[in-house]
Amino acid sequence: MIPSDWQPGESNAIAAFRYVAADEVLQIAYHRGRVVYDFPCPPALYGQFLQAASRGRFVQNVMRPYARQQGWSRPAYPWPW
Repeated sequence: MIPSDWQPGESNAIAAFRYVAADEVLQIAYHRGRVVYDFPCPPALYGQFLQAASRGRFVQNVMRPYARQQGWSRPAYPWPW
């Protein structure tokens, strides 16, 4: 069961996500491997993520390149639930 502070991913790839506004971090839990990745995510980028036709593609084509550009490299970790 997804915790109440997470939103369902509604995606074949993304199980759930949550935005930590204070840290400008988007946490994404994936079905495959049952792991979570954190991404740097300013509010405008989070808005684009929410509006994306395919959130999985958005992460692949926008979020991951943005994270690399920012020098972000946090390892995946198991779902916290």
